[in-house]
Amino acid sequence: MTGFEEAVRSSDDLRDGLRTGLDALLPADKNRLMVTHSRRLRGSVDIDGHLRSKHPQSPRWDYAVGYQAVEDETSTEKVYWVEVHSATEGEVSAVLEKLRWLQEWISKNAPRLSKMEGEFVWIASGKTSISPTSPKRRLMAKAGLKLVGGKLKIG
Repeated sequence: MTGFEEAVRSSDDLRDGLRTGLDALLPADKNRLMVTHSRRLRGSVDIDGHLRSKHPQSPRWDYAVGYQAVEDETSTEKVYWVEVHSATEGEVSAVLEKLRWLQEWISKNAPRLSKMEGEFVWIASGKTSISPTSPKRRLMAKAGLKLVGGKLKIG
C-alpha cells in the first residue's frame, strides 16, 4: 500500500473513495490532466462526489490525485488537490472559498493527507480570463492556489 493510499484509507470520510489511476475523475476532467509516467499515479478521489451527501451545502473541492515523483519506492508521494472550475475574475472568490473549506476539512478529517506534500491546483474549465497582474492573482498566490490554465501536467 502506498502513502497516498494509506492516507486516504485512514480518513473515515474517504475510506472507500480511492480509485485506481485517474478513475475517480469525470471523463472530461481526466482529459485535463497530462501524466508523464502513469504508473507513478497512486490513485485518485472524487472529493466532491464522495462528500456531497455528508456536506451538501459546503463548497466542496473536486479531486485529490496521488503521484510519486520518482520511481524509487522510498521517495515521497505528493497530493495534487485539483479543482476544475471556470477561470474568470468573478470566480476567484468562489474557488478560494472552496480552498478554505478543503484545507479545514483536510485538517479535521484527513490528517495523514494534510501531512503529505501537496499542491492546490485550479484547472480552467474554459477560457482563462484572469490577468496575470490582477490583485486577485495575488490573493490566489497568498492562499497557495496555482491556476494552470486548461491542462495540468504531472510528472
